[in-house]
Amino acid sequence: MRNLLASLALSLAAAFPALSAGAAPVIDLPYGEAAFTAFGGAGDLTLFGADALVNGPGLSAGLTVDLALFFDQADPYRTLGGFLDLYQGAELFLGGLLTSVSAEEDLLTLVFGMLIGSGAALFGDALRVELFFIDPVGADPLAGLQDGAVYAVAALGEGQLAPVPLPAGLPLLLAGLGAMLALRRGARA
Repeated sequence: MRNLLASLALSLAAAFPALSAGAAPVIDLPYGEAAFTAFGGAGDLTLFGADALVNGPGLSAGLTVDLALFFDQADPYRTLGGFLDLYQGAELFLGGLLTSVSAEEDLLTLVFGMLIGSGAALFGDALRVELFFIDPVGADPLAGLQDGAVYAVAALGEGQLAPVPLPAGLPLLLAGLGAMLALRRGARA
């Protein structure tokens, strides 16, 4: 019976490889410099050409990061827009447009959607990036930025993989196996 169950488990793993899919790769920007410019009530926070690493199952590569955030200083979180592009050499590895933002002390959590590029499929529907200000900017990072200042930052990003749905036939198969085991035990008694 143990051999039957072990064989069944191996067969299921081979038949449904997506059930054991790994996590999305992680993007690590250990250090970068982001410049803030304000003009006429508009603010731009930009980081261009910073070095980052991407690591994941079967993937490890160096990347170059371009990030731009732009907003109205009177209402920064409601008007915030932006993009993130990651290049591997001259090729776009991953790019996305800002879809949401939240803030904490010296931290912006940015979510980029509409992902494109050669690595987009590895990250699912969205990329969540935590942008840490090494140079303190306060509890409200966008309000704490000063015109003309350059800020030391670090970032960590991870894809937002959708959960893998359980195939409809699998619960039926497991119920059938349970019934077979119950009948077999009943026959022994």
